Amino acid sequence: MQDLPTNIQFVKHFRHQDRLTGEDEYYLTTLESIVEFIHGISPKDLKIKEDEYHCLYKQSQTQIDNIDQQKIDACQAELTELLDMGSSSPQEQSTQATELTSQKAEAKKPKEKQLDKLDKVYSEMKSKNRKLKKEVQEVKAENQALRSIFAEFQVEFK
Repeated sequence: MQDLPTNIQFVKHFRHQDRLTGEDEYYLTTLESIVEFIHGISPKDLKIKEDEYHCLYKQSQTQIDNIDQQKIDACQAELTELLDMGSSSPQEQSTQATELTSQKAEAKKPKEKQLDKLDKVYSEMKSKNRKLKKEVQEVKAENQALRSIFAEFQVEFK
């Protein structure tokens, strides 16, 4: 995100003349306008107090830093796994790859169990729904019969 303004300028200056016209140019101009707006935004523009603006800015920066750190940690862990595999014999690499595959499969099992449970609950709810619909139809039929009897009863007393 930090390189976005530079990337936009690069595209604008070094693009092929025929490549960036019409809709493509419109999108690039829109993106450039958004970036300029974001860079120039102030608490006054957002109609909030300056200390609240700075507090929210710090919170978002912390969240971005945390996400970046998580990505770095994940990449380092994957790189470490790959390096560990590279330092071992082909047979050990095969064993490690099999273990990783089984670990991933084991991680998926709880999700599959949850899906099975959800399917079972869904089937049960569907069955109950059918029974309730049948009961509603029966009650409607009884109501209709009672209405016709009541209508006959009213006619007799008029």
